[in-house]
Amino acid sequence: MVTINGKEVSGHTGSSILDYLTQSGYDPAKVAVECDGGVIPRKDYADKVIRDGEIIEIVSFVGGG
Repeated sequence: MVTINGKEVSGHTGSSILDYLTQSGYDPAKVAVECDGGVIPRKDYADKVIRDGEIIEIVSFVGGG
């Protein structure tokens, strides 16, 4: 079980951050990802594997004025 944006979710342990983002409809170029308090560099999204018990926050960039 992993916590993503405050919700416990299952079925994503072992997937990469990039896989999760694309399967969930996020544009990887337009989000920032934090895992257990540390920012994951965009270049590492494909290599970072989601592990059981992690807390992940995904922040989308939104334009406005």
